[in-house]
Amino acid sequence: MNPLLHRIVGLLACAVLNGCATSTLFHADFDADSVGAPPAKNPPGLPNGDQIWVGDESDLIVVQSPELNSKAASYRNLNLSLPQRYVGFFSQTTQMPANQKFRARWNGRIDLTSAGSGLEVWLGDGHFGQIADFRFKDGQVHLKTSGGYETIGNYNESETHTVFITVDKSVAQYSLVIIPGSVLSGWRPVLSTSVMNTSTPTLYFYYYEDGKYGAGKYVVDNIIIEKIK
Repeated sequence: MNPLLHRIVGLLACAVLNGCATSTLFHADFDADSVGAPPAKNPPGLPNGDQIWVGDESDLIVVQSPELNSKAASYRNLNLSLPQRYVGFFSQTTQMPANQKFRARWNGRIDLTSAGSGLEVWLGDGHFGQIADFRFKDGQVHLKTSGGYETIGNYNESETHTVFITVDKSVAQYSLVIIPGSVLSGWRPVLSTSVMNTSTPTLYFYYYEDGKYGAGKYVVDNIIIEKIK
């Protein structure tokens, strides 16, 4: 097996089979939230200190999702100004050694209209900096690189998926995997080594195309940011 693929498969096995120790920095499953209302800004339960930030509370609403078979958060493409369209999931602040591995993972179901904005997702710091960034648009996944965006696979709006963004600080690399599907980025250089050294890893969602609002939504559940020990 290709050594880069071997590293990715090993880290995914940890997540799926609980084969390695982890330490949770952020967790939101929305089970304690009220359907039709925004989720709690401080998710209940452990860990302490994690937060959800929204530019406008109408952006993110708790729903009972038949596709995810649970309560979930629906991030909607509304007619809002640029700063109001961001949603951030902030981990608790913690020490992150130079050899630390960490990841964000969640379950999702995407529904974007062809005339509406694509969806940008990135893992970064608490100040909008980026470690890894990709976009959902017209059935394709586009990964941000130093030279722009590279198409690396497809997504299916009729399928529920699981996303893994894994960072290895010791080599300043990350990988993106979306299953089921064809998205397997391999190990890529992080977009910013200074952002990678954050003590508050944060996951962001953002509808990035101005004026293209409509019926699009991204329904997500069981969002976790965690250290891999």
